[in-house]
Amino acid sequence: MIHPTAVINPKAKIASDVEVGPYVIIGSDVSIGTGTKISSHAVITGFTEIGCNNQIGVGAVIGLEPQDLAYQNEKSFVKIGNSNNIREYVQIHRGTKEGSSTIIGDHNFFLGFSHVAHNCKLGSHIIVANGALLAGYVEVEDYAFISGLCLVHQFTRIGESAMMRGGSRISLDLPPYCIADDANTIRGINTIGLERRGFSKIVVREIKKNYKEIFYSSKPLAESIKDRLAQESPKEILHFLEFIKAAERGICRPTT
Repeated sequence: MIHPTAVINPKAKIASDVEVGPYVIIGSDVSIGTGTKISSHAVITGFTEIGCNNQIGVGAVIGLEPQDLAYQNEKSFVKIGNSNNIREYVQIHRGTKEGSSTIIGDHNFFLGFSHVAHNCKLGSHIIVANGALLAGYVEVEDYAFISGLCLVHQFTRIGESAMMRGGSRISLDLPPYCIADDANTIRGINTIGLERRGFSKIVVREIKKNYKEIFYSSKPLAESIKDRLAQESPKEILHFLEFIKAAERGICRPTT
């Protein structure tokens, strides 16, 4: 059902069962998959691809030009998967460079007024809470939890099942399974989040053990990572170690 006040470019590709609310604006180069519901006053424009069964809230803005001085009117994209819940006044901007994309996976939850900037890449089952701001080129792995009013610097990575406490801010990579607090500080392991995902007690114990051996070792971080990678470990531990090894911006660490 399409509300009569909605303004939809006839070139837009919209599945027949998409619900479009009052005063929605949809541009010519937009495609929207089956089962999606778009609430009133949302704006979807640019070269934007939205999959199936998404919920798009009141006043959400998706696909506008990036807020980046480097942008020179290039053709760039937003690509959104399936079953995402994008609440009121969320902003998702398209890529900056020619042919580049802002990419969002499946089953994510974006709460009101959160912001996803140009060229971000988000996996699936992520929560971005109210007023959280992701700057350009941020990468977020599956099952991360970004609490309200968090700030994430451009090019920063957030690892799988990591959590940022409310109001925290990072400009360094946040390793998988860790909790960020204050500024670039880790406050232990996201134990509750891991348990909710079904991680076994043995795996959680191993994650905590490696966390302590990496961050509280007298050895340099790179040497500790190398030593641990030389040992046989579960895939969860390997991901934790390889994420840290791959960091280019540096890693958030405990204060003590």
